[in-house]
Amino acid sequence: MKDPTSITLVASGGAGKNVAATAVVRCLAEQHPGLPIHVVASHPEVWVSNPRLAGLFAFGRTEQYHAMVVRGKRTRVIAAEPYTHTDFVYGERHLIDVWCEQAGVAWDRRPGELYLSADETETAREFVAAQPKPVVLLQPFGGSAPPLETGRAGHVAHQAGLHRASFPLDLAQGIVDALAPRCTVLQVRLPEQPVLNGAVSVTDRLRILAALIVASPRRLFIDSYLQHAAAALGEPAVVMWGGTSPSVFGYPLHRNLTRAACPTPGCGRPLHHLFDMLATGANWTCPWGDACLGYTVDEMLAALEG
Repeated sequence: MKDPTSITLVASGGAGKNVAATAVVRCLAEQHPGLPIHVVASHPEVWVSNPRLAGLFAFGRTEQYHAMVVRGKRTRVIAAEPYTHTDFVYGERHLIDVWCEQAGVAWDRRPGELYLSADETETAREFVAAQPKPVVLLQPFGGSAPPLETGRAGHVAHQAGLHRASFPLDLAQGIVDALAPRCTVLQVRLPEQPVLNGAVSVTDRLRILAALIVASPRRLFIDSYLQHAAAALGEPAVVMWGGTSPSVFGYPLHRNLTRAACPTPGCGRPLHHLFDMLATGANWTCPWGDACLGYTVDEMLAALEG
């Protein structure tokens, strides 16, 4: 086999998974010095300004990839899917750890990397400084969900379709109700997700959302993009875990809250490498009443204040 002249990593999946992939690229760069590294990414904004890259290409925008990377050269393409690694499926090793193994390098035990510009950071700081009360940055819902029904006073009536790591809606609203008298709660959400009463909705670019982590003094997240981004930026957060586990997705920098209430390990995301849908296309419904998400508002507040 001819020696490669460069490396190409394919980073698919959500924004948080792309943040984790930046750790794989760091290990590739440090353990294969001299080999240019290119990334084809589902979320290229995560990779902007990353000094370890020789080239960045977005899914569906790879017109120049063959001319710039393949033609006349020999790139080693790493398109492994870490979600299908046996040790990951059984919760025995971290996502980054198995991904590094698939890439042929050793994980340095550090989280991913994000490189924010001074303008991005300043924009977030100005926004936080303009709030009337001390800020708590909250990401209560993860993934993508269909529009939800709303009931009396705008309260969400049900939570069908929410990401399995998400806060139960009553808990999320209870947290905001408890914090709102003394804090401004910035709720990071997707446009289709519900706005909690009393929270300030934030639906901005991924890089500005990451900058808000740096600008906000307190942070309360579920297992989604912001907890990966916070670790990449060296900013601790309180992270509530339900259907996913910090042993495979989390970081020791954070205060990770877990409950051992579920009789089946990993049941919150069955066949999670196929995302959160059943093979029929229907939403998966927990047969154990979401026991792993049975936190209380007081538990969340105590963790946030601790």
